[in-house]
Amino acid sequence: MNAYLIPTAALVACVSGTCFGAPQALSISQGNELVWSTAVGNTYQPQVSPTGDTWTNLGPELPGNGGVQTLFSGEPDLFYQILEIVPGAPGGPVTTNAAVNGGFESGDGDAADHWSAVSSQAPVRTGADAHLGSFSVRGRIVNAGAEPGEGLLVQRLVPQGSSVTAGKTYVFSFWSKQISAGPSYVQQYEMQWLDGGGAVIGSTGLQTFSGTIGQWEKISVPDLIAPTGAVDARISFRFVTGAVPDGAGEVLIDDVALESTGDSGPPGPPEIKPHPFTMRRAVNLSWPTVAGTDYQARWSPDLAPGSWSDLAPKVTGDGNPRSLLVPMTMERQFFRVESPVLPLLSPTDVRVEHAGSANAIGLAWTASASPGITGYRILFGPSPAGLTESLDVGNVTSAVIPGLSPGQTYFIAVVALGAGGQSPVGTVTLSAQPEADSGIVALYNTSTVLEAPTSVVTPSALITRIADRARDRHAREDMFHSYDHYLSWYWEQRIANLEIIDRVGRNGGT
Repeated sequence: MNAYLIPTAALVACVSGTCFGAPQALSISQGNELVWSTAVGNTYQPQVSPTGDTWTNLGPELPGNGGVQTLFSGEPDLFYQILEIVPGAPGGPVTTNAAVNGGFESGDGDAADHWSAVSSQAPVRTGADAHLGSFSVRGRIVNAGAEPGEGLLVQRLVPQGSSVTAGKTYVFSFWSKQISAGPSYVQQYEMQWLDGGGAVIGSTGLQTFSGTIGQWEKISVPDLIAPTGAVDARISFRFVTGAVPDGAGEVLIDDVALESTGDSGPPGPPEIKPHPFTMRRAVNLSWPTVAGTDYQARWSPDLAPGSWSDLAPKVTGDGNPRSLLVPMTMERQFFRVESPVLPLLSPTDVRVEHAGSANAIGLAWTASASPGITGYRILFGPSPAGLTESLDVGNVTSAVIPGLSPGQTYFIAVVALGAGGQSPVGTVTLSAQPEADSGIVALYNTSTVLEAPTSVVTPSALITRIADRARDRHAREDMFHSYDHYLSWYWEQRIANLEIIDRVGRNGGT
């Protein structure tokens, strides 16, 4: 953490000189330059504080690129710090259990939530023993004489709010503790894949299992791939004895799981820590640019002739402001930015075009090849040496000089305009006379009286006006004028003028 107050230094924005070209308008701001090393993958947040207690961000987080990062601050008398943000460790694979309440911890007495226990000797939830947690399910069958017994423990996933994904690989597993296994006793499990309608589309089949008396052992079935169309699954346990005297058996079931491993989980939290940096006095030089124009930033310790040196390589403008950060290594430094003195080029191929109006001369030309052109100026007058009149026409390639004297010969030149003034007039001019009045009178103009409309809509009526006259036809088709035609004088007064006023509203309206 550091703070600097830069002492007043001589900072020259523009000085005259001809080493490279014309000096340019230059803005200078004083402040501090922060410099620090970076690591790829980490980001860095510069912060500033007026007292060193309360910090605010100085711009956005900056990504590290393995090199040196710099930042300029125009507030010299402040405290600074750089925070390095190291991303958290990537998350590992995520394992999801599709079975619901597989540890039987949720339930009410003998009944486990989300499971169905049915048949003649249904399994029950017990808190007497468990692999993990406090509860398990006991499957216990004891024949009454030679009467066989059966118990079923079943869960269908979708009704319990779970599901499976077709194409994903699952591992079915559970823990069992064998309590006893008498004559004809069998214990089995089955995992079935179901489609959206509940139909079985895949299964492990009924698989018999057994275990060591008194020990918890894990039964695991890996690499179960949910078939196409699978959205649900049914997990079943069956405990059964045959029709034999003294048939019996007992087992505990716990921690039933149907697990799949997915993509990596979210990364761990990032580590944010202060990062070392250095700070030095600096100035930021900035200046406007013209597209295609070269600029050279230079400095001098004392303004002495021959003391100017280049600050950085020459840059070419793109029309946007450019800036350069310069460390202040001396008590006094002078700066300037130069660009080459390039005269503006005049437009070429200046020619007379049709003006389209009387007492005017139309002109066209090919645009100047110089960058930064802002417009064109037409110079004209009664002689090549007397171009006393001018007309600025903007950045175009054609224009009309209006209001000229008829019959007068005018000499004309076109020059380009830019930030540095105008291009030279040169010795090339053209001469032309204004176009004369053509004598053509427009048949219609803005003052022509138009015929009255034939249909007028008023708030109370639709008024329609019609006029027509009679016609005659020759009797013989092979004679001259064998079509409807108008007989002069005879039909002139024989015409009909009608005015229809309709006050009946359409569709019952007004």
